[in-house]
Amino acid sequence: MPSKFNPAADLFGEIPVTWPEVYDWMERNVPRWAGSSRENWYIKNWNVIEKVRREKSLAFMSAYAVKVRARTE
Repeated sequence: MPSKFNPAADLFGEIPVTWPEVYDWMERNVPRWAGSSRENWYIKNWNVIEKVRREKSLAFMSAYAVKVRARTE
């Protein structure tokens, strides 16, 4: 039976997000704001940390689905 444990999550079930991941997300998705003087404002007001967390979770779930379909999990 497949495990539903998300290895991207920490001990408390939260998906940790690092600042390098946030800045990388900014570079890929909103290069106009990345590195600007208003970058921190954008990160806070557009909830970038939650967007990165969701992206990491979706990446895990998609990789997990591939394993389940291939019956390797």
